[in-house]
Amino acid sequence: SFYNGTYSTTYSAESLNTEMTPAMDFTVTNTLNTTGTNVSVEKKWYPEEIPDGASITAMLQYKNGEDGNWTNLSTVTLSANNNWSHNWTNLPKYYNDSRTETQYQVVEGTVSGADDFIKLDPVVSDDGTAITLVNVAETQLTVEKKWAGVPDDQFDQTA
Repeated sequence: SFYNGTYSTTYSAESLNTEMTPAMDFTVTNTLNTTGTNVSVEKKWYPEEIPDGASITAMLQYKNGEDGNWTNLSTVTLSANNNWSHNWTNLPKYYNDSRTETQYQVVEGTVSGADDFIKLDPVVSDDGTAITLVNVAETQLTVEKKWAGVPDDQFDQTA
């Protein structure tokens, strides 16, 4: 194996001897090893009255190193059909450059059928492997400000 054990290499040879030219055909296979890294995503709605047929897309992204760019790896649709959750399993500890440990994140994409909800920042577990995407319903409030102990004629109520 090489690059921090990220890849395993196997070799196989096959004889291609003919009467005229003896030869060997070699196959070199590099296989990406996984380390059992798992990332889960769960969608939460507040309040929990979600419109029938609503769904969102969730994108698993990875990067190597602090200066790396996030790259989409996989996209799933979350809905009531999959209990608003998904697990990505057996992900590589190292990816692409194979020298820097891979970081993963989940980003919420499009929301379908739930337009009256606002996306909040995701909640991420300490080890970064469990992400909760949260949306809250838009709310309208009517507010009346009252001044305690101040007569109405002593302040401008139009402010």
